[in-house]
Amino acid sequence: MKINSNTILLVDDDPDSLFTLAAYLEEEFEGYRLITANNGRSALDIIQQSAPELIITDWQMPEISGLELLRKIKAIHPTRYIPTLIISGIYLLPEDLKMALNLGASDYLRKPINKVELWARVQTALEIGSTMRGLIQHQAKIAQLALEKEEQKNREITTKAIEIHKKDRILIDITDQLNEVANAYTGVEKKKISSIARSIAGSVNDEQSWEGFRIHFEQVHPRFFELIQKRHPNMSQDDLKLCAFLKIQLSNQQIADLLHISQESARTQKYRLKKKMQLPKETSIQSYINETMIAGEISN
Repeated sequence: MKINSNTILLVDDDPDSLFTLAAYLEEEFEGYRLITANNGRSALDIIQQSAPELIITDWQMPEISGLELLRKIKAIHPTRYIPTLIISGIYLLPEDLKMALNLGASDYLRKPINKVELWARVQTALEIGSTMRGLIQHQAKIAQLALEKEEQKNREITTKAIEIHKKDRILIDITDQLNEVANAYTGVEKKKISSIARSIAGSVNDEQSWEGFRIHFEQVHPRFFELIQKRHPNMSQDDLKLCAFLKIQLSNQQIADLLHISQESARTQKYRLKKKMQLPKETSIQSYINETMIAGEISN
């Protein structure tokens, strides 16, 4: 939901109070659009359609009071940062004011309204709101840049894993071809060719390849395996390998290629890993690894 700049929503069930409030604001805040609502329910409808830059609401109203309106505004993520001023014509206990401020009210004014005080409080609230929006936008940009950086790093890791896999496959193919050639010879020639084939086959080491991938992976995702094992101590090396592949969002086909198995076997392994982690049926293991668990652990 986008904030409607230069727009102030006034909420009060008393028409005279609304008129006075609007008149005071028009006198000082030229260029601002004033929207009025005579009850909390109408105000919520307006806010959901087009969030204003500032909300000024009466405390005591039928159906939905100003306090309840404030509670609903602050409960919704897109509107929780909209500054809200509370106005009341009745005497409020300090506990009431504390409750309003704890719920997120920006400030409080008593009726009858002093227009100079109103101008000052509104100006401060608008400045705070502008600062908060700028901070939120800045945080969103940082989060987006971090996401793009992680995606780029994941692509680099994927490329590294595929390169290792292709190298091993080429060496395996060469070994198979040499063994076929060796069968056409006898004696010393056959022994030499077979020896070369064994030497090449010996360089194809799944554990060595995995260790090289793991080192590259942990440079991008430090503590990933530590966090997985902390939450799930019963993880095997094969489980950790699959978790890493899911973290960099490899497809079933890519996972199958890297593990030298079929796509169906890759899906089966993901299913078994999910059961081992005791995840609810409706939870995606991909989301759990990429968002829920790791993000939650890091934030702690």
